[in-house]
Amino acid sequence: MVMKRLVAVATALTASLTAWTAASAQDVHPSDYAPGASFEIVASHSGRCVDVSGVSYEPGAAVHQWGCHGGDNQAWLFEHLGHGEYAISARHSGLCLDVTGSGTENGTPIIQWSCHEGANQRWRLQALPGGYNLVSV
Repeated sequence: MVMKRLVAVATALTASLTAWTAASAQDVHPSDYAPGASFEIVASHSGRCVDVSGVSYEPGAAVHQWGCHGGDNQAWLFEHLGHGEYAISARHSGLCLDVTGSGTENGTPIIQWSCHEGANQRWRLQALPGGYNLVSV
């Protein structure tokens, strides 16, 4: 299965994915694809992909940017939860993008964690000219 690419601009990827601007020349949006379609999320400022560190399968593993290599630890599934919200899980582990400890401060680390559909695992794609802003709910 070929991954679709979401190109993103991170405001502070070192610790937070809570404010991303996602855009693509192909106008990629997860709702346009069948369930199970996977996506790369790529930081446009660096050209690097959102990546689960060390291809870890463990809950609590860091999520960071890394050179794109097409691995399943850089493939993300978007599950629509209703009201424009998505759970985003890593293809390789099935674990969800999670704002650590439900933190709301800038720089709160993003990890992968067992999916539970809590607010810290819900993400919205807000339309912007030429793309989307991916924000934690």
